[in-house]
Amino acid sequence: NLVNIVSADFFGLGFTEYVLICGVLVIGVGFFIGYKLYIKNKCKDLGYAVEHYLTSKKADDGLLRVQNMTLVFSDDTTAIVKAYGLSKEEPHEKSAVEGMFRKDSLDSWDLESTTPLNTLS
Repeated sequence: NLVNIVSADFFGLGFTEYVLICGVLVIGVGFFIGYKLYIKNKCKDLGYAVEHYLTSKKADDGLLRVQNMTLVFSDDTTAIVKAYGLSKEEPHEKSAVEGMFRKDSLDSWDLESTTPLNTLS
């Protein structure tokens, strides 16, 4: 019965508040998924993927900022890149990281692993 549904008590909230909260949650999840798909689409470019992943929290040995990068190896599904820049830790000294990237099912480059290289002077 529609009258019982409308007058039902949803977790101590009225029907209108419940619908509003559900709507906000659906919109929030939609924005989150949209953002992740946007990043995946941008990471089809290896240069963007190197910059994004090596400066994000995903890379344990990442950089504060990538200043230069060199492609070491690349084929259709794998790429190895040396990236040079400033370390995340204070005092942000020059450092280098080697990252291995693989293409996923969406043809987007995804970071597989990082290896810190000798600190540069």
